Amino acid sequence: MFNALIPYYKIFSRNTRTHADINFFHNEFCLLFYFLNIFQVKIIFLYIYKFFIKIA
Repeated sequence: MFNALIPYYKIFSRNTRTHADINFFHNEFCLLFYFLNIFQVKIIFLYIYKFFIKIA
């Protein structure tokens, strides 16, 4: 799973490569939002799954 994050991490780091500290925080926030996005998708998927189980 973490191998999939590496290119994502590098894409966002290109914009702020000049300042190391800004770059670090920028990457941390991007990874945080990336994990939140995965988490949201899993929750949505679970709700849909439970909904279909109730129907069936």
